[in-house]
Amino acid sequence: MEIVRKPKFKLSKYWIWYLTIGILFVYSNNLKVCKAEDEEGTISILDEIEQGLINQSSDSVPQKIERKDLIKLEEKKKESISSEITLPQESNSFSYKKKANIIVLNKITAKSELVKFELNKIESFGNLSVEVHKCAKNNNPLRPANLILITVFDNKPDGNKSLVFDGWMDSSNLAISTLEHPVYEIMPRDCLD
Repeated sequence: MEIVRKPKFKLSKYWIWYLTIGILFVYSNNLKVCKAEDEEGTISILDEIEQGLINQSSDSVPQKIERKDLIKLEEKKKESISSEITLPQESNSFSYKKKANIIVLNKITAKSELVKFELNKIESFGNLSVEVHKCAKNNNPLRPANLILITVFDNKPDGNKSLVFDGWMDSSNLAISTLEHPVYEIMPRDCLD
């Protein structure tokens, strides 16, 4: 015995799908029409503003703006904005100090040590030799940063030294320049007088 499905159910099921697709199609077309009207409205408002900026001093008939003039107009806007902003003087933003505080971390034992370095004196930690050349402290209280010029050597058992790190370290952003060593990690902390 064969089971026959009722065609009314299939037609009504597909009829609902066709109806929803039709409604979505009409709705999306209405959105595009509204969007196009909005874009035309904003374009005309922008044209009026640009023409007003160009013809501020003259009462003559407004001129049409070409594409090459738009670049000049953007430059004028940037100049007017930048002329209102005053930046603080950066000449005295850093002061050089005579001592540096550096944290030396032994990764194997998980012990850290805060060490006070004097400039141009070599300190040893295990097989590392660390020398601090300069220490600069930022005077701006909103951006407290300490820059330390440091040189690190790895002392080999045969008496040779290999350069591990030579450069500036920043205490406010340790990820910029870090010491890559399997046992020790060096982090700048502070500059002192």
